[in-house]
Amino acid sequence: MLKKWLQVWVCFVLLFAVITFTTNSKTSALTGFPTFNYAGSVLNPANLTYNPTGEIIFPAVIKASDHIANPLGTYYLYYAPHDAPGGLSLAYSNSLDGPWTEYSGNPIISNNWSPNYSVSHVSSPYMMWNSIANKYYMYFHGENTTTRIASSTDGIHFTYEKAALNTSNFTSMSLTEISYAKVFEYTIPSKNNKYIMLMMCNNTNNIRNICMALSNDGLNWTAQQTPLITPNSEEGTNLSGPTFFPWNGKYYVAYHATSGNVHITEVGPNFNLQNHLGVMYDSDATIDQGRAASPNFITEGNTMYMFYEQGPRLGGQIAYAKTVLNTQWNIFSDSMSNYAAGWTNSGTGTITQYNNDVNIVDTSTTTYHYITKNNMTPPTGAFTFEVRAKVNAANTLNEITMRSGNYKISLYLTHGTAGTAQNNTSNPSKSYTLDTTTYHNYRVVVQSNYTYDLYVDGILRWSGAASLGTGSNVFKIGGDTATTANISVDQVYLGNGIILP
Repeated sequence: MLKKWLQVWVCFVLLFAVITFTTNSKTSALTGFPTFNYAGSVLNPANLTYNPTGEIIFPAVIKASDHIANPLGTYYLYYAPHDAPGGLSLAYSNSLDGPWTEYSGNPIISNNWSPNYSVSHVSSPYMMWNSIANKYYMYFHGENTTTRIASSTDGIHFTYEKAALNTSNFTSMSLTEISYAKVFEYTIPSKNNKYIMLMMCNNTNNIRNICMALSNDGLNWTAQQTPLITPNSEEGTNLSGPTFFPWNGKYYVAYHATSGNVHITEVGPNFNLQNHLGVMYDSDATIDQGRAASPNFITEGNTMYMFYEQGPRLGGQIAYAKTVLNTQWNIFSDSMSNYAAGWTNSGTGTITQYNNDVNIVDTSTTTYHYITKNNMTPPTGAFTFEVRAKVNAANTLNEITMRSGNYKISLYLTHGTAGTAQNNTSNPSKSYTLDTTTYHNYRVVVQSNYTYDLYVDGILRWSGAASLGTGSNVFKIGGDTATTANISVDQVYLGNGIILP
């Protein structure tokens, strides 16, 4: 009787362990980095109309509504099978949590594109907005020896541009593959480039490293002749799926390895470090079948999403995990999906509320028009604010100001593909040129002495000093009496302390 009872008890314990193991995914195993929790499957190859090989890999997500008028959904997800014939494919959704709808015309780019190429397969799509060309560039491989570029303005229909790089461009490394490229806008101070390309590069010893190329326009690339990251003993012999991951003022690359996990390495602002830090996301043996690969990160509000490939390399599907960022936006955090709930319309002009943002227009040079934050006490000491915004009309001067009796800190945005983010209405002493017609994150990090730094999309652009504040305490966005404005805003954050991107 006792033996039977013990058998039942052991079975119960094992069952409990299995249930616990299979319903709680592994998360970040590295202190100081986001802790991602498995959130669900995104696309199952078995449910797709276009499914030539039974597997899909390399998810890449963009917020389509940032640059596309009337997109199929707010977000576009690009993916592909790897084995022949491959085929770059699209799904869309109004939420990062889904559901995702397969585009009926997949594949949007195939392995035969006359007269540009005819290859066994195309795969590993990566889509990014190019502010110089004012259109999207799609990076993909086909064959594994060649990384190619196509361009689009609607995210669906593409024009072939060129072969960006092939193995012969890496003359010092005897490579057999350069694949799975991803491109990011980042200027390495010592290189004076505008874009970086990270990719898997396989050498004749069958060791897969992470390699890099640089560009000033996203179209023409210069290969760097030594690997950026080489695998260590914990990772195995294969690194792939590299993603630039700036975090808390430092610079990292996340990638997957033979281990089946997502690892992260610090590369430094000049990409001259190789500080392997360990596992960033530990794959779950049951849910992920021991393999999480090709991470792609996107942040909406205070939630960061990681879309990734789970399962065997040539039998994978796409899943996602997410984390609520431990930010310090303790004064307010507003997505601007309903500005009237927390802001007052001050002055004369028009306000238009859309699903994801609010448009503030001031057409008069004799009256002002702002939205101002309700019930807001300006912080003292160090603090940080961030506004995600774009400018919609020429000859406008769009103001974002934080003011108290002790300080006035203002950021002014002018319109254009060569617009500016400047510190004064006229004769600015600090200015950064960029395409203000598209959304950017403008973060102002204020020191306790009220000097401050402007970060645009996570990159330091200039430093300034506050002037003495006059008038009432206020946080305002819009146009002043002598100027006009036309600005769209889809998130505003304010918190105590120094909050680095």
